[in-house]
Amino acid sequence: MTSFLKSTMEYYHESKFIVIIPRYNINWNVVHKKPQSNKTIIATIPELEQILQELRKQNLKHYLIFRVLIETGMRKGELITAKLSGLHLNDRYIDGVGKTGDKIYFFSRGLRNLLKIYFNERKKLNINFGELFLTKQFKPYGTRSFNLKLKFVRDKLGIEKNITCHTFRKTINTLRKKLKKCPNEDAKILLGHKVQDVNIESYTILDIEDQRNLYDEYNPYDNANF
Repeated sequence: MTSFLKSTMEYYHESKFIVIIPRYNINWNVVHKKPQSNKTIIATIPELEQILQELRKQNLKHYLIFRVLIETGMRKGELITAKLSGLHLNDRYIDGVGKTGDKIYFFSRGLRNLLKIYFNERKKLNINFGELFLTKQFKPYGTRSFNLKLKFVRDKLGIEKNITCHTFRKTINTLRKKLKKCPNEDAKILLGHKVQDVNIESYTILDIEDQRNLYDEYNPYDNANF
């Protein structure tokens, strides 16, 4: 850039074309570091317990939002767009719309009891938005809100690991495998992934009860202090 500007000034010397090139406030020889990836980061159950316990002290709604993300493995965007009408408390699941179409995500009995309280209060709001979770201004959340809140909690707790909302999805999938020996096909079904098997995808019909039983069988958080 410096060479280009100097040559330009030389070329247009007669017309007195001058550019002031910064010397002190800009480092032209900066070496950009490769950004650190968190693709391999998995949260531990004690870290999840810490995060949820801190959120519960701060704000019950935020606690519920993150507990849903942790227990279901939903993507952040799926939870943001989840509807009040898509929360099925008796069957313990929530509807989500993701990259591969409609999905259902199950949650624990303990979370269901807390969501019942929230659901009854949420129904009383006379507003036009149908989203399950709304900001304190009664509007849908933006895509950055959850990660910003999570970073604030991590910093307060001194958790240096870059745990994001997407980390929860990878964590539950990994812990199902490590702690519960969950078969790969069942893990994919529980996360709403396409199963690359014609027999499973096209000829095996799992109803709500079957899938909920799968969730309970392979729930890595059944003994967690959430």
